[in-house]
Amino acid sequence: MFEKYHQLSINTAYSVLQNWTTAEDVSQEVLYKLYQIGESLDITNEKKLYSLVRRASINRAMDFKKRSYMKHEFCSADKLIPIERARKSDDVEATMLHMEKREYINMVLEKYRAENPVNFDMLVQAKYLDIPIEDIAEQYGMSVMTAKNKIYGARRRLLKDLKKVYDDYD
Repeated sequence: MFEKYHQLSINTAYSVLQNWTTAEDVSQEVLYKLYQIGESLDITNEKKLYSLVRRASINRAMDFKKRSYMKHEFCSADKLIPIERARKSDDVEATMLHMEKREYINMVLEKYRAENPVNFDMLVQAKYLDIPIEDIAEQYGMSVMTAKNKIYGARRRLLKDLKKVYDDYD
């Protein structure tokens, strides 16, 4: 059944999504659901099964398209800030200030991430992971200019919050 309806499902999903990779994902999900149904699925009627695969692929592709802007992964603040080795220093005050500064940065990042998870994720992808803005805009289902504005706004907000305490952020 997989071999017979796999290409139909991919082509149907592609007609909605215009992205082969996502269409492949949709096809796999649809055919897996049919596999889970198993014996209760009537496979004797070819036209009915063809229609079922086609309709399920369209519906699942539409679901992907509707929530594509909400699908995102987050990166931990620990991964954003490079881990520095503890400095061997006799200056305890400088070490304590460094630790407080790191803690404040983490607090600002976590607060912004909780308030604006999509903007935070877009900023991380653009500035730290060097993902092209065009790809980020496509991932979230928005124009390139809107993505640029969101990234710019996120960067300005974080810099503003960091400059409240530390003057050396640019």
